[in-house]
Order: sequence, then C-alpha cells, then structure tokens
Amino acid sequence: MTTGSDDIERAVSAHYGKEHLGAAILAAIRERGGDAEHPTFEDLAPFDHFHNGGRPATLALLGLANPPRAARVLDVGGGIGGPARTLARDLGCRVTVLDATPAFCEAGTLLTARTGLADLVEFRHGSALAMPFADGAFDLVWMQNVGMHIADKGRLYAEIARVLRPGGRFALQDLLAGAAPLAHYPLPWAATAGESFLPIAEELGDALATAGLREIGRPAVPVAPPAAGLGTISPLSYLLWDEAAGRAIDENIRRNAAEGRVAGVMLVAERG
Repeated sequence: MTTGSDDIERAVSAHYGKEHLGAAILAAIRERGGDAEHPTFEDLAPFDHFHNGGRPATLALLGLANPPRAARVLDVGGGIGGPARTLARDLGCRVTVLDATPAFCEAGTLLTARTGLADLVEFRHGSALAMPFADGAFDLVWMQNVGMHIADKGRLYAEIARVLRPGGRFALQDLLAGAAPLAHYPLPWAATAGESFLPIAEELGDALATAGLREIGRPAVPVAPPAAGLGTISPLSYLLWDEAAGRAIDENIRRNAAEGRVAGVMLVAERG
C-alpha cells in the first residue's frame, strides 16, 4: 500500500477506535432492558447497522442481492457485524468481515459469540486495498457505507472483483457527492474534509466498469435519505464519541443532506 493509503486507514481507525466497545454496547443493551448475555437481533439492531437507513436498508440490499443459501460472503468494512450476522442467520451464509478498525473487529467477535453465530461469522483486521484472500474466494462481496473512507476507488473495486468468483455479485450501499461540496464537519465517517472521499455518480460507474463489475440492479426509489439511520436511530454514535460530539456529528450529516451536499446509492453488480 502507499503511504497515503496507510495514513488514511490509520485516521479511520482512530476516528472509530474505542476501547472495550463491545462491552459498552452490551452495557447499553442491559440499560435498555435487553439480555446482554444472549442479545437478540432486536437488542442489537440500533447499534450494529451503522449506515443510512439502518437495519431496513440492510434487508433491502439483501433482497436486491438475492444471494443463495450458504453463500461465501465477504463484508468489506463490515464494522461490528450487523449485516454479516443477518446474512448468517437468515441464509446460513459463511461471512468474513474485513475491517481496518481493530476495535470494530474485537466488538464484532464478542457480539457474534453472544448471538451464537461464531461458527458462521469471522472477523479479520485488514485493508480493503490489499485483501488477504485468494482470487475468486467469494460468491458475494457486501459493502455498506465504506467507500467514503477510501480515496483509491479503482484499486478498491479491482480488489473486490479479484476476490469474487466469475458470476459472483457485489452488493453496495454507499454515499455519493451531492451538487455542492460537503461543508459541515465532523461527520460520522470523517472529522475533517481531508478524510472524506465521496465520488460523484459517474465516477462510481466508471470505476465499477473498469474493474469488470457490471451493474445489474438498483432500486427505483432510494431506501432512505442519506441522513437516515445515523443519528437518533443509532445510539452507536454516542458510544463511539462523547455526547456533545455525537450530537454535532448527527446535526452535520443532516445539514449536509438537507443542503444537497451528499446523496445515497444502492446497487448490485456482477463480475463477468
């Protein structure tokens, strides 16, 4: 990897890094009246679908991707594993979560064990630009709200295509640049403008095509506006950052979305 990519990944890890995040989530579940020893999917849902639209968006992308049962899945930037556990529980998929933030991998491993899905979901710390997997290792690559952390989109999608088998699918939910530049920071994914890499729609399409990924499906109507699922719906913000920072971050994503500075996209592509 280039030094620039290393620096970006260190910044991302620092932005999300929180010691004992898994224990903090379990404590929050207990405070809400849930079972921290054996949390249900409903107990975890407010925390572990940390992307716009929350768990409903995960389910919408699952319906769009339509993977076969027991598919081999790679969740790129899968965080603490909400979508991965959904794929495992609902379809018996074997899911590997690859994430650059050690705190997310540690929390995800703990939560997955508590839900009894450790035999189907594993977490690997690593880079999306140099994936530690063999060519054609997966039937489906899954990615939700990750691309805004990665400057080199061409390399990202080339790696995704490489680890997909021929005919395998790439399920994507992400954020795009709006008509005006982002102006309000910090954001859920970036403390400063130098840490945010939103492509315009045309750049996304070109990068996918260059990597050999052909778009085959996209909802006619967006599942949720970009601001949905990142504020009051997700208390994870207030565990990752202090309350004042969490409120500022939530307000800034809403302001950017309301001013047309950020847009959302959901699609499925296929490797030729």
